[in-house]
Amino acid sequence: MDRPIRRRGPQTDSGDAKPANEAGPSSSSRRKRRPLPAPLLTLLDEHRHIARLLVLLQRQVDVLQHGGRADFGTLRAVMHYLTRHADRHHHPREDLILAKVEAANPKVADITTELRRAHASLARQGQDLLVLLPGNAQHLRRGQVERLRQKLADYVLLMRRHMHFEESIVFEEAEKRFRKADWAAIEAAVPSVADPIFGETVAPEYEALRANYLNRATAVAMGPVPVGLFEVGASTAERLASAGIRVRGLPGDLLQHARARAAVRQRRLEMLVGRGKLGGKLTALQELGRAQLAGPAEYFSLVRNAVLAAGKSRGAAEPVPPESAATAMLAAEKRLFQASNAAGVSWQAALLNLMLRTTMKPLFSSLDTKRAKQVSSLVAKWQRPPPGVQLKPVGGEAFRAEWVKPIGLHPTPRRTILYLPGGGFFLPATSKHVAMLAKLARMTKARPLLVHYRLAPDHPFPAGLEDAVAAYRHLLDAGTSPQDIVVAGDSAGGCLTLSLLLALRERRLPMPAGGAILSALSDLNFVAPSRTYNRWRDPMLPTGSTSEFFDFYAPDMDRDNPLVSPIFGDFHGFPPMFAQVGSTEILIDDTLLVARKARLQGADFEVEVWEGMPHVWQLAEFLPESRRALVQIAGFFEKAWFRAHNPTAARRRRDAEENAAA
Repeated sequence: MDRPIRRRGPQTDSGDAKPANEAGPSSSSRRKRRPLPAPLLTLLDEHRHIARLLVLLQRQVDVLQHGGRADFGTLRAVMHYLTRHADRHHHPREDLILAKVEAANPKVADITTELRRAHASLARQGQDLLVLLPGNAQHLRRGQVERLRQKLADYVLLMRRHMHFEESIVFEEAEKRFRKADWAAIEAAVPSVADPIFGETVAPEYEALRANYLNRATAVAMGPVPVGLFEVGASTAERLASAGIRVRGLPGDLLQHARARAAVRQRRLEMLVGRGKLGGKLTALQELGRAQLAGPAEYFSLVRNAVLAAGKSRGAAEPVPPESAATAMLAAEKRLFQASNAAGVSWQAALLNLMLRTTMKPLFSSLDTKRAKQVSSLVAKWQRPPPGVQLKPVGGEAFRAEWVKPIGLHPTPRRTILYLPGGGFFLPATSKHVAMLAKLARMTKARPLLVHYRLAPDHPFPAGLEDAVAAYRHLLDAGTSPQDIVVAGDSAGGCLTLSLLLALRERRLPMPAGGAILSALSDLNFVAPSRTYNRWRDPMLPTGSTSEFFDFYAPDMDRDNPLVSPIFGDFHGFPPMFAQVGSTEILIDDTLLVARKARLQGADFEVEVWEGMPHVWQLAEFLPESRRALVQIAGFFEKAWFRAHNPTAARRRRDAEENAAA
């Protein structure tokens, strides 16, 4: 799958490339360095755990700031952990390091003294917050809520600054100056203990907090039109229409089923007559009796499914066998997100949902391979770049891609968005993708590279993934630093984005600064629970609509292959990730389950669930929700580039060791 890519010298596609030999690590960075001491690794891991919990605290600060009701259970659990576990086990070990660093290097005495004061201040603030936090929100008056919000915000800010100074100054000094005996003395004085939240065994008092962290997804709703005002009626009408179609075909289904049962009954009677021994005749007679008794139940099931429009849709793929790893994994999962009919959307989004339900959803329901190729050719033929945007093809490479250049924009040198467009692995990129990338380019002053990867069924897996890897390597060979690259994709392109990151780690290529997925597909087994509970709520994608076509995307591959279905991948060492998905999409669990697994494995994965939004609504530029969503995506890109270029020294070492181990 790793095809050779022709490597060249300086590239001219972007106008600001440097020689390829400057893209790799310098000779000094290639020198073998001794591994980080175990106590220091433990401290860095604990910092990462605390940083995750600070995200939860910051979310509650934002809720209080906008007049909402905070989750006081989560707040109490987080503060209990930070004041009990961190103050008893983490900070004392750091105090020993501060004292030894101060003795070894008196020049940092002012810094170490200030950090020790910060430990005491954090402990006091944590205790004050525990006293302020009530058993429920009704015990707080308005003035108390504002005081709590301010104290929480101050605590989060102080903790983040404190950890940054420790990692960038103290830990670096300790690594350079301490000997093995020094680390052994620290470990003996304050032994490491199992983390009660992020360790292998979760303490009972933190189980709810752990679940909250793993399943965290920010619900976003904007607009005056309640989702239920249009969604309930439309989904009910679609359900009734489907039931009508099935009821109309019910006599034929019953007749076909009766003929099949009659043929089976005849074969069993022939077997009964032909058996010689009495025991065999009795066994065959029992089987025939059980089949006769099961007959009425089967007929009733056909009638019930027709009336309720339940069961397997016509033309859908057969269910995944019970022994499938996908079924075993998802069977233990509960529904992760409860959509709200009371949440508001814009009137433009309400009209778009109704239009998609009456046009695109019936089209996708009847889509087969032949029609898919016709639609693909038609889409490719009529695409034109939007006004004010130039497309510059990448020349001289085996893959196809285009630089999206808004006229008049002067991008930040080498800041790059590598984008993989969606389309079910068979539709090409559209002018909507180009327009969206042009907006992101203006927001971030970056240069988007739109990859036109090869499409099924003419080019099945792994052709598209090979093109994505080739495009990423092209950027590296052109002199773009991985810290300047973010990768993103929507729908099937989101699936390829996750597969690309897995492939980069598998091939030991450097990871980008971050990744974003929009309404992503992640499991080609199609067994996620949302395909059932959102079957009628999704205004665009019907359940099982393209299952047949996906057989042509990966015809000879195991659907549990992580590069085909990234939900089965290993997310250790992944860069920061960001996802957006609509609450009524049948693909919502494809995002939520991937994010849950990634967080379990230590990855930073932020999810926004947008109430009532259709599949890849970000492309609909006339929606207020689209503009707001793009602002959020651009903000994530900015944070990812900043974090990639401004890591602490100790954090950089820790990430390098994680990537090497992966």
